[in-house]
Amino acid sequence: MASFINIIQHAYLQEFRKSLSPVLKTMESYARHNRVPILDWHSAEMLEFLVASNKPEKILEIGTAIGYSAIRIAQLLPEGGQITTIEKRRRFNSQSERVFRKGQGY
Repeated sequence: MASFINIIQHAYLQEFRKSLSPVLKTMESYARHNRVPILDWHSAEMLEFLVASNKPEKILEIGTAIGYSAIRIAQLLPEGGQITTIEKRRRFNSQSERVFRKGQGY
């Protein structure tokens, strides 16, 4: 896919990327190596901004994959907040369940 920005611009934007927890870093690496579709970091940070600014108490996520977005969202939910996830591809169901158990502390 063609890029809209050059490598220098990309490097500059990378400087603004938030640091990630070890769980999220592991998930990104796993997704990259196993071709699992997850949000790119720009979209993930936009999603976090939307969740933080809207402060929803309940979220429905359609397309869980390995749970990357759900973990990022969960960090921003208020006490008692809830995420319901739906994933139709069976190969991801056990993976996301394992990730959610491990990622309880993010």
